[in-house]
Amino acid sequence: MTYARSDEELARRIEAEILTSNPLLRASELVSTNADWYPNKCRSVTLVKRALSVHLLSKLQSLLCREFGDWRIFANLLESFDSPQTDVGCVLLLHDRAVIQLSVQQVLDGVA
Repeated sequence: MTYARSDEELARRIEAEILTSNPLLRASELVSTNADWYPNKCRSVTLVKRALSVHLLSKLQSLLCREFGDWRIFANLLESFDSPQTDVGCVLLLHDRAVIQLSVQQVLDGVA
């Protein structure tokens, strides 16, 4: 599979997991994936805060296996797409770990 096709496939799988985890909302309300596919094996995605959960992060991380085992998912979290300047924080997912900004961890813990 070419790099561009791999990148498109991972983006498709990410969006599918987000929609499965949030079945009552439309994709355009939850997620935006970057169409730029610079060959660095990193898929960037922007999520709204209400789409985020520990379960979702676990499902996204589970995508990083087999052909995507050496890829990374970078997720930027916003309050909403209506006001993109309301950046909440970032998460970096690798197949064996997650790096979560404190402000995002507070959202996951229900503090923020």
